[in-house]
Amino acid sequence: MAGTGWGTATRDDDGVCVVKIVQTSGLDTEADRFDGATFEEALRLAADAGKLKPSCLEKQISFLARSLPDPQAGLDLDPPRDAESTSARAEGRLFPTLTALISALVHETQRERGVSSLYASSHGQRFGAELKRQWQHTDERRADLTAFRESGPAGLPRALAFRLERAEDLLSNVIDARGEVERLRRATSIIIDEYTNVNVELLGIVDEMAGRPVLARSRSSVLAWMALLHAKEKTGLERAQLATAFAHDQFGEGQHSLLSGLIAARHSYLHLFSVAAPQLARDLMQRMLKSPIEQTVTDMERIALKHKDGGFGVDPEDWFTAISYKIDSLGEVEAAVRVSLASSAS
Repeated sequence: MAGTGWGTATRDDDGVCVVKIVQTSGLDTEADRFDGATFEEALRLAADAGKLKPSCLEKQISFLARSLPDPQAGLDLDPPRDAESTSARAEGRLFPTLTALISALVHETQRERGVSSLYASSHGQRFGAELKRQWQHTDERRADLTAFRESGPAGLPRALAFRLERAEDLLSNVIDARGEVERLRRATSIIIDEYTNVNVELLGIVDEMAGRPVLARSRSSVLAWMALLHAKEKTGLERAQLATAFAHDQFGEGQHSLLSGLIAARHSYLHLFSVAAPQLARDLMQRMLKSPIEQTVTDMERIALKHKDGGFGVDPEDWFTAISYKIDSLGEVEAAVRVSLASSAS
């Protein structure tokens, strides 16, 4: 959204696609309605009116267009004939393997981003020992992905191999800067941005693979996995941002709005997940969302959103522990989707 607020997307009795946007500003609210023959049309009208960010909207539409089945193709999700070739079958089997490796690495870079931001924002008073242990975990997962790429796996398109190398170069630059982080010579905002750029590149590889036709047979599970990975990334970025805010007991410039956007984006991706995920994964997600730790995280988020001028009274380590538990739980849900994809690819 181009501001703070919320929205809904529904279809009225006449079949018109209706998008309602409610923007909040202090105690005031502003509601707008946009009608279209399709939800894409209604959403673009909202963007034209300045209620949604056009660039973010187009990315979401593109994400769904690549991931969902073609509505004109009926219910037959069989892949095209050429996907039955040996190379196509190899590429289909490659997706769960490569995505699992990328997901494992991103999980560690997300955590390193959070640990580093809390270490830096506390002026080295917190998480010093955890920082060095986290470096080791990240390096192990990085080595796994590098070894896989260098093995020349069957089915890996050249363009994706190039993107993998580029992502590894970005990560190398971040790793080279660890000394500056440890010596408190790197701003927290820069630390967060650099790790986020690495994760964006890595998740972009998953997005590109998911759009390839050989995965048509598993399209629903592929969409669920992609949505969950992006939801985890938004949650991981929220972990780093709020760890910094809680450590300073106040928001930095633009940080309150950024937090609102991250929470909204996570909810959007989790909604996509709930539509596309296999039943087992949906059940796991529902149990997680009803857990005490989820309530703890939600309570801390509400405190942060309510106190725009700071004065949260929240220990950043308590926040880090709670949100990390939630992210780990999302990883358990991801494993259920992975099993579904692996069985369909075999």
